[in-house]
Parts: sequence; structure tokens; C-alpha cells
Amino acid sequence: MTAPAPEPLPPTGTRRALGTALAGVVALALLSLVLAKASGVDTLGALRESADLPMLALSQLVMAAGMTCMARRWRALIPGGEALPVLPVTGILCAGLLLNTSLPGPVGELAAAGLIQRRYGLPATMAFAANIHSRLIGLSCAAVLALGAWAGGSMPTPPGYESVVGLAAVFITLGAMALGVASWRPDWLEWAANLSLGTLAARLPGAFGRVVQSGLVLALEVSRALHDVARHPPLTWARAIFWAFAGHATATTGILLGAWAVGLDPSLAGVLFTYCAATAGVLVLFAVPGAQLGWDALFIGFFVATTGVGVAEAVLVMAMVRLQQLLLMGLGAVALTTLGGGEAAPLRS
Repeated sequence: MTAPAPEPLPPTGTRRALGTALAGVVALALLSLVLAKASGVDTLGALRESADLPMLALSQLVMAAGMTCMARRWRALIPGGEALPVLPVTGILCAGLLLNTSLPGPVGELAAAGLIQRRYGLPATMAFAANIHSRLIGLSCAAVLALGAWAGGSMPTPPGYESVVGLAAVFITLGAMALGVASWRPDWLEWAANLSLGTLAARLPGAFGRVVQSGLVLALEVSRALHDVARHPPLTWARAIFWAFAGHATATTGILLGAWAVGLDPSLAGVLFTYCAATAGVLVLFAVPGAQLGWDALFIGFFVATTGVGVAEAVLVMAMVRLQQLLLMGLGAVALTTLGGGEAAPLRS
């Protein structure tokens, strides 16, 4: 049984997701104003006067380029996906980002896999499994970079915060590395599906039992796909890991350029730690709608604790990152409407 590609998101759903993302940007802007007023100085006014618009635009482009690295990482792990065009795959990832903003669970990843099947004819379950492996690799690499930035000892952490930052680095690294190992041995999913859904399907009568049974079949199919993807040769995994590190480096560079554009001079190690630790740590919020706000909170907290800048300035940098995410979600809305219909496009050999 092959999982069918989901229908494209209707226009109302696209507008809802994009509206939720916009609300997050507005909320951050209001929070920044409140923090600036509480500080007693016109922090944002001073930053606005010193903004370098060309560098600010460059920072947005560099951060956006990180999505193409994610697309290459995902593409490397999709069986038969070497011929997938990078820019459309990037747009599909942006569509997943858009959907995850307002919908619970891995809806974005499922929809992205469905778009791959609908547009290019590759099995959705394989694309979904490859996306899971890709995400876990990204989390593990982010954790390694965060641990390295912390271990380097060059972050201007305020007195009393060293132990908190250190514990966060160790905890995030252990958790993400455990997930990386789970990506190589995905037996846990089949075991969990049989224990939970299998037990329920045997006990629930009628339509409820059939629905649970369908969920069990899908979970077992995804588990088999995870096993198939995990059997990639070492060179394929090395390629995916390379693009994971490249994506994190690109995003970190874009954030640093954005900070420079508004007159800040944060610690490079602190910026690297902030981005990577927040990226790895937000996993616990994965199934919560609007989990990006949890990422925002982690980002602001780590940025203040490791870069030597104030809270209002950290919120401003976070707002720039949020703006870039909104632009990517706009690309995702375009991808949903342009790539979701029509016949499958042939892949070059």
C-alpha cells in the first residue's frame, strides 16, 4: 500500500497559516517596543538610525540560502531524489514551514512529502521518511555545533549563567545525539505502533477500529520506509551531514550580518550557540501549533546569555529572523498553489 498524496491546502488554510505567522511578527514587534520603553532609553530608535539597509538585505538573502541547504540535505536522502530540482524542493520545504506554523504535529512534513509525490512521482512515504532522517541529522549537527561553541569558552556569559548555559548545551547535545542514533535504527516506531495502535485496533469495534487499523498500516509503512532510507551508503549520509553543517553555518552568518546591520557586535560563538541550541532545543515543542514562538523564546534567552547584548537588542535580532521566516512562508504559499496541482513532472536521468 502506498500512501496517497494529500490534497493541496485550500486558499483559506494558506491564509490562516500565513496570518498566524504574521501575528507572531507583530507580537515580537510589540514586545520589542515594551522592552525598549522599560529600559529607559530609545534603544530601537538608536538601532534604527544606525541600520545599514544593504547589509540588512544581504543578511536576509544569506539566511534564506540556508533553506536551499536544507533542501539539498533532504534531497540527498530521498531514494531516487538526486535529480530533484533544488529550488522547487526548497519551495516545498517552505510550504511545510508554513503549515507547521498553525497546525499540530508533523503536518508540514506530511504535506511536503505529498507534494514530492504529486509533483515528481516519488513515493510520499519515502520522502516523509527521508525528511524525518534529515531533521534528526540537522538536530544532531546543531547540537554538536552548540556544544563546540560552549566548550570553546569564548562566549561573554554573565556571571551566574555559566552553569545554566552549560547544562543546556549538555542536555541538548545528549538528546539530539540520541535522536541521531534512533534515525539509524528506527525499530522503535514499529514497536510503538504495534503496542499502541495494534492493541487499540484489536479492541475497538466498527468504524473506530478500522480507522485505528488504517493508522497502524500507515505507521508500519513509514517504519519500513525509515528502514529503507537508513540503508543508504555512508557517502549519502556524509553528503546529508555536510549540507546540515552548511545550512547551520549559513543561517548563523545571516544572523550575524543582520546584527551588524543594526550596529550590534555580538560574539560569534554566542550567535552560533544561540541559533544551534535553540534549533536543537525546540524539538520538545514540535507537536504544538505555533511552536516557532517557543523557538523565539529560546533564541532571545540564549542570545542575551551568550552574546553580550541586551534584551531589547536580542528581541530586535529575533524580529529580523522572524521577518525572514515570514518571507520563506510566503514562498511556501506560492509553492502550495503552484506545485500542488497538475501532472507529475518528469525527472532528468
